[in-house]
Amino acid sequence: MPDVYATIEQAAESVQERLADVLELRAADLQHRAMLEDYLDHLPLAAGARVLEIGCGTGAITRTLAARPAVSEVVGLDPGSLFIEQARRRAEGIDGVSFLVGDGRELPFEQDSFDAVICHTVLCHIPGPEQVLVEGMRVTRSGAPWRSSTATTRQRRWRSPTMIHCRHAPMPRLLRSCTTLCSCVACRR
Repeated sequence: MPDVYATIEQAAESVQERLADVLELRAADLQHRAMLEDYLDHLPLAAGARVLEIGCGTGAITRTLAARPAVSEVVGLDPGSLFIEQARRRAEGIDGVSFLVGDGRELPFEQDSFDAVICHTVLCHIPGPEQVLVEGMRVTRSGAPWRSSTATTRQRRWRSPTMIHCRHAPMPRLLRSCTTLCSCVACRR
């Protein structure tokens, strides 16, 4: 069975609406929130940070990021237009939050546009996730942190999110072949 998130725009609207509800329920789960807070607490951000969330769904994580003291702007990006519509509605009245329909493999941003990039439980749903990382590295400032979580609270455990900022740093098994990914000054190409 194909991954519905990988082809979300082709899913029936009723399916997309149910998935949107599931995303919000999952974000409210206490274990999920604890995992998220744990790795966000270790995300080094300077005051005034601009953050990109790739695969934001209904924007639950984007809204959480916007509440962090160092963050001044968060952009959530997702290929699902229904998800983005709901994300915008749910984020009404929150300053510094915006949402765009788009593909993480072709980001519509200039190089060095963000201070951090988050991919929260999304890479496993994207065909060709290596391209998401190539694009994410392109839009992050040199040395800026990446967080990619492969969390699963259903299994009552999660793999620790990996900070991806240099091709010489440990990367998830899926990404080990992506040796050209890097945003540090010495390695950027």
